[in-house]
Amino acid sequence: MNLEKIEEMWAKDSERFFDHRELPELLANDSMETPRLHAKYLQFINQFKLMLSEAEVKRKVLLREKFEYYSGKAPATVYKEKPFALKVLKGDLHVYIDSDPDLTKAQQKIDYLETCINSIDRILKQIDSRGFAIKNTIEIVKYYGIR
Repeated sequence: MNLEKIEEMWAKDSERFFDHRELPELLANDSMETPRLHAKYLQFINQFKLMLSEAEVKRKVLLREKFEYYSGKAPATVYKEKPFALKVLKGDLHVYIDSDPDLTKAQQKIDYLETCINSIDRILKQIDSRGFAIKNTIEIVKYYGIR
């Protein structure tokens, strides 16, 4: 599951085309559809929150490994595989760590997952307000006598 797929699903789930003569029946069906949609997107947000938690833990472990690597405290076998001959001052460690490709990639994954969670959260808020929108539409139908 990715953000693009969720956006496509929401575009389809939130789309309604109907003839005003069928309006009352469609509004009733939409009202009954709300719990199903809520459950669907709640499942997505839960999955993404678990993925985010896992990504954050992996980034923390990677951060420790990179700190050890750039500070010269990693095991000798690490330097045999990937030599690093510079002596980095403690005050300059953040420059190397912040620009490390592995860490920036891990941060990008976290940012992506947070974007997915925020998008799904907004979708859930929209679903939660469907009852209010349906009630308003019913009131408009009654007011104008649309059948």
